[in-house]
Amino acid sequence: MLPNDQVVSFQPLTTSLKCLPFTSSARRLPSIHTARVTAAPEPLDLVLFNDSSDAQGAHLGVWMSPDQILHLCPEVGVPAVWTPETFRAATRYSKVVGAKRCSPSTVLTR
Repeated sequence: MLPNDQVVSFQPLTTSLKCLPFTSSARRLPSIHTARVTAAPEPLDLVLFNDSSDAQGAHLGVWMSPDQILHLCPEVGVPAVWTPETFRAATRYSKVVGAKRCSPSTVLTR
């Protein structure tokens, strides 16, 4: 089974921030695991893209820097790094729906 954009997007968070792994429960209850970003995205924030402002069915990417967003690129079937301009140029990803950040409640202690 190939990974989807949600699995690819949550992998850096699970590894780097010690967040809980992405599960089907996280899809049903995303506010438990993430918080909405109201300012400019920071590295490792999740960014949602769609062809409208609707979050339903949005494509996920991981904000790495102002000019680098990691995502599972369906066109090539592997993770890729795109610029925000590349997303805007792609009709199905032309709108930024919003961004989310791994919430402190999901950070695991060791």
